[in-house]
Amino acid sequence: MPFYVYQCERDPVSGSVGYSRRKKIPLAGKKGPFYLHNQERFEDVKEDERMRRALEWSMKEAEMLRLLECDSEECAIVIDLKPKVDNNVSLYQLRDVWGYSYKAWTPILLHLETLFVDREANNPAQFKKRFSDEQCEREHIYEFLYLNGGYGSSSWSWGRIGSVNGALLLPDALKYFLSILNAR
Repeated sequence: MPFYVYQCERDPVSGSVGYSRRKKIPLAGKKGPFYLHNQERFEDVKEDERMRRALEWSMKEAEMLRLLECDSEECAIVIDLKPKVDNNVSLYQLRDVWGYSYKAWTPILLHLETLFVDREANNPAQFKKRFSDEQCEREHIYEFLYLNGGYGSSSWSWGRIGSVNGALLLPDALKYFLSILNAR
């Protein structure tokens, strides 16, 4: 499930947005925006033993783009959800991320907006390089994942991705994520 930065340009006549792929990006890892956004808070927790608890955090797409040194007014983060499925285009724009960091791991909730869901294409690789959102339904969906890292550090890499993947949510993390969804 690769992540990309796309350059976005609004057509002044139709109002549609054209997307042009710029580069593949890391969201996880110690150089990714999730860790960079929280690094200072994690250092505070390491220094104060009384703060040894889970940390709630959130990020909007604009903050992720800023940490990736991209212009949030002209760019978007797009996930290719099914990169290896033949003749398939499944692209989602990443809008928000919420995390609940424990010492060694972090379950996260992604807020995605659909661009193309299982769209058939003869040449998906070419289609994904440049497209317009004229035919996008833009529905809001959510996905749970997890990171191998928390306020105690670690690699901050993605949790194992396989045929079955999901974040195990302890009651406190589930309560936090449900409060986010209930507030929307």
